[in-house]
Amino acid sequence: MKHSTSEGFDPTNHADMIDDLERIVGYRAVSLAQGMVEGSEEQVLWAWQWLSDHPDVTKELGGWFRRRVAELRDMDRIK
Repeated sequence: MKHSTSEGFDPTNHADMIDDLERIVGYRAVSLAQGMVEGSEEQVLWAWQWLSDHPDVTKELGGWFRRRVAELRDMDRIK
C-alpha cells in the first residue's frame, strides 16, 4: 500500500518505505538534513530544499526543522 509523504511520516519505520519512492526520498532528505548521513554541502542544501518544498513533512518533524527551513530561506540558501 502506498502512503503519501505527509501521512504519518516516520523516518524510523523502514518497513513502510520499502516500495514507496517518495518516502525513500523523504527519508534521505531528513537523514541528510539531520546529519544522520554525511553529504556534500550541495546534498544537504538539496535536503533542506526538499523539506521546504514539503511543509507537511516538516510540520510533522517538529519545530527545529521548521525554524531551520525559515533560517535557510532568510539566508537565501533555499527557496
